[in-house]
Formats: sequence, C-alpha cells, structure tokens
Amino acid sequence: MRRHRKIARKRHHHRPTMEINTKHSLIPVTAIIIVVVAATALVVFRKPAQKKAVQNTSSPSPSVAENVKPIAAYASQGKLTPGFPSELILGSANATTSQSYQINYPYDGSTQDTTDFISAESMLDLFSQYKKYFSQNGWTITREITKYTNSRGLGAEKGGTSMSMAIVDNGKVREVTISYTPGK
Repeated sequence: MRRHRKIARKRHHHRPTMEINTKHSLIPVTAIIIVVVAATALVVFRKPAQKKAVQNTSSPSPSVAENVKPIAAYASQGKLTPGFPSELILGSANATTSQSYQINYPYDGSTQDTTDFISAESMLDLFSQYKKYFSQNGWTITREITKYTNSRGLGAEKGGTSMSMAIVDNGKVREVTISYTPGK
C-alpha cells in the first residue's frame, strides 16, 4: 500500500509543474497572435497612399476619375449584350452563352463587352477558326498564346477596336471568353 502512495505522490507532484510549463508556453504564443492580429488590422484599415495628381488633357483629373466607378450591365441568360458583335461567336451552332456583360467607364466614355460561351468543338479547331476569321476580316492579330496544353488565347485589333479571346479546355467542353472594346 505504501508503494501506491509514493507513486500517487510523484504523479501529484509532477502535475502542477506541467500546468505551470503550459501556462508559460502560452504567453509567447498569445503574444505572437496579438502581433499578427494588430499587423493585419493596420494593413486592412490603413488609408491608401495618396497618388500624385497627373494632369492629362484628354481625360478628367485623377481625383475625378478615381471617384467614378465603372458600371456593369448584364444581359439576360443566354443572350448577348447589345454592344457585343454576334459574329464573334464562332464554332458550332450549339454554342451556349453562359454570360454576357458590358462595362461602361464613365470617366472616359469607353465600353467593354465580354461574353462567355461553352462549345463542344475542340480547342484547336476553335483556335484555328478564330485565327482564320480575324485574318480574313481585316483584324491584325497582336498576340497569340499557345504555350499551355489546355488553353489558347488571341488578341486582335481593327481600326482602334480591340479584342481578346481565351479558350480553356476542361476535358468535356471548351469555355470561350471574348472581350470586345470598340474604338472611339
């Protein structure tokens, strides 16, 4: 019986020591958490640095342009925005428009129409059709992205109007995104 009491005393004797060590190890962890939270709060809630005013005669002053937000307008599901040329949807007649929207930039009067659609045609066939369409319709291809195995991209210009197109092959269908910015 005495033997059990000695063991019990030893266990009881060590338990407070472990609690004290746990409390002491929490102090640095708590301090680190407080520092991280404080640093995050400073980054999130600080005022942005003031930009130098740059005078530009063709657009409003930066203070006016910074306060004017672009305005987005979405077309109904399956429809195109009025400013998006439907002839830019190449490929099968079964192409499904997933979204189409127009962004108006009030500070300079420009717009950008973007349309996403799904196609069952192969990525390489679609890419070839777009290259052919642009070269046959007076567009100048300004960039061509072919280095990725599951995507392709093109940029083209025509008379001040610009267009960018990306095709992503997800294995089942091709997702095509086209942004069209008419010239002024």
